[in-house]
Amino acid sequence: SLQDVLHKICVPHGQVMRIVIFKKNGVQAMVEFDSLESATRARENLNGADIYSGCCTLKIDFAKPEKLNVYKNEPETSWDYTLATAVKEITNGRSPLLQEPLYGTRAQQYSK
Repeated sequence: SLQDVLHKICVPHGQVMRIVIFKKNGVQAMVEFDSLESATRARENLNGADIYSGCCTLKIDFAKPEKLNVYKNEPETSWDYTLATAVKEITNGRSPLLQEPLYGTRAQQYSK
């Protein structure tokens, strides 16, 4: 997903806290870092760079908001990396007892 791509190219420059993606006039995104230093380093290193060879050139500016509001983790629009896991959303807002399944592959949501 686009959110994964943005995270991958931004994380070498600092801890990514949140990403919000807008799809108007092309694609725009906002990335919140853990510090101004990380955001400055990302802008210095990524502004004008191509995500892929010859395309998807980044134009990076600082935004006015210091903190992004992410109400729900959705890979195509927004993601909050400060949450322990996305499992919170399918457990009615309650934190899971265990972060990773100990046996088997993935936890299945129980349906009545």
